[in-house]
Amino acid sequence: FVDINPHDRFNLSKMIVGSEGTLCVVTKAKINLVPVPKLKALVVINFRDVIEACEATWEILQHDPAAVELIGSMIIDKYRSNMGFDHLREIIDGQPDALLVVEVNANTTQELESKLDGLEKGIAKKKLGYSSKRIMDKTRQSSVWEFRKAGLGLLMSTKGDSKPLPF
Repeated sequence: FVDINPHDRFNLSKMIVGSEGTLCVVTKAKINLVPVPKLKALVVINFRDVIEACEATWEILQHDPAAVELIGSMIIDKYRSNMGFDHLREIIDGQPDALLVVEVNANTTQELESKLDGLEKGIAKKKLGYSSKRIMDKTRQSSVWEFRKAGLGLLMSTKGDSKPLPF
């Protein structure tokens, strides 16, 4: 058993969270509650390949995102053949191999716009991704997150004995 102290130089909490609990069992956790931000926005960035999307996460993390989620080509391809997600066509530009969905939170409109501008300028400056789409509407944001959650189901709908393995 390891008692994780947030002031230790080596903090295992990032590894536990990053592995989504697959590398250990957490038997006790102390959490700090923070106020829910008043405003949220999503930026969906289209990439030519998954390596470029992974490289972009380093830049994205510099802008204090609330969430970053990768949607790979297999899920994008399944999405294209599923009429249930037709309303999300606007977030996919061309034939991306990967999408990153980035959530940004703020308490004022000015703060939110500033964070979004900084994120998009940082990505553009590094020449990462080929297009991005801001999603400010809460209903449309929920649709994007529902699409992301549906990814495993879409992958498992692959016909035949051979199925992709999520990890």
